[in-house]
Amino acid sequence: MRLTAGDHLLGDAARGLIHTAAVSSLLDTVCGMAAVSALPRPGPVATLDLRVDFLRPASIALDVLAEAECFRLTRRIAFIRAWAWQTDPQHPVATAHAAFVYSARRGRS
Repeated sequence: MRLTAGDHLLGDAARGLIHTAAVSSLLDTVCGMAAVSALPRPGPVATLDLRVDFLRPASIALDVLAEAECFRLTRRIAFIRAWAWQTDPQHPVATAHAAFVYSARRGRS
C-alpha cells in the first residue's frame, strides 16, 4: 500500500516530516487488509490492538510504502505484523504489530 507524499501530511513543517498519525493510519489500514485477506471467507474486521514503533522520521518528499502479513489466525483473532518504509524495506520508518477481531459466524444473519 502506498501513502502519496504531500503537504497535507505535514507534521513538522520546519523539518519537512510526515505526521506520525498518517503513518499509523497507513499501518492500521494495511494490517486490516492483511487480516481480511487471511480469513477463509472475507468479512468485516475491527482493530483490537495496534502497536506502532517509529524507528526514524519520514520525509514529506517521499511516498511511504507499507506491507503486512498475518502470521497467526485463531477462531476470532488475526495477528498481524507490518512495516512502512520510504526508500528501502530493510530500513523501515515504522513497524507495527496488530490484532484484529472478526466474527466466527461469518455468512449468518
